[in-house]
Amino acid sequence: MAKLHFKWGIRDKFLVYVIMLLIVLGSILTVVSVIQQKNILDKELKKRGMSLVKSLASSSILSVLLDDKKSLNSLVQTLKNEEDVSYVVIVSTFNGKVLAESGQTVYGSSEEHKVDLNVQEPVFRSYVTNAMETFYIFTAPVNVEEARSEEEPDILSMGDNNFENGKSKLRKIAVVEMRLSLANVYRQIDRIKQTAILLTFLVIIFGSSVVIFFSAGNRKADSTISIRDAKSR
Repeated sequence: MAKLHFKWGIRDKFLVYVIMLLIVLGSILTVVSVIQQKNILDKELKKRGMSLVKSLASSSILSVLLDDKKSLNSLVQTLKNEEDVSYVVIVSTFNGKVLAESGQTVYGSSEEHKVDLNVQEPVFRSYVTNAMETFYIFTAPVNVEEARSEEEPDILSMGDNNFENGKSKLRKIAVVEMRLSLANVYRQIDRIKQTAILLTFLVIIFGSSVVIFFSAGNRKADSTISIRDAKSR
């Protein structure tokens, strides 16, 4: 029984190389695109989280001084209703008691649940649960700017560690903490990834079809020329 042997021609090899090149380039572009979009979404989420926690710290000063639990609960509940926000809490620095909170903590134990009351400025960190779910945690101090001299009245503000002629100082009265879930970000990344893969696949199919079309056309033209040459002989 005769065996069929396929002989690779120059055009066949060229076709394979072009298709492989399209696959490699498409894969690289897909990975780069997904990474860039992930970094953009991640940066925007961190920026938004820091803005929200600073705003909460600033707007809760008077309510903390007056021990207005109703206003504090309203503030944390309003923030909790924001997209991606999973948990908000305000803790007093005097006795460590929770003044207001909303949502469910992501921590697995009461020891881990403790808010860092030693923060001097807004900070950010990430936390991964046992279920491998990632959260961004934003913490900020609630500072009141008070006068050192009896003649100068107290000024309530968020404060930025600035002192004016040694007449005022910042006093930390509470700490606010907010946790953002990355679940929505990951869903967006998955959609971007799927779209990028689909577009890459279509480009590869289109590019391969074009190369195959022109390769087949050249073969047909060569075959016609060969038949003409044979007849002329």
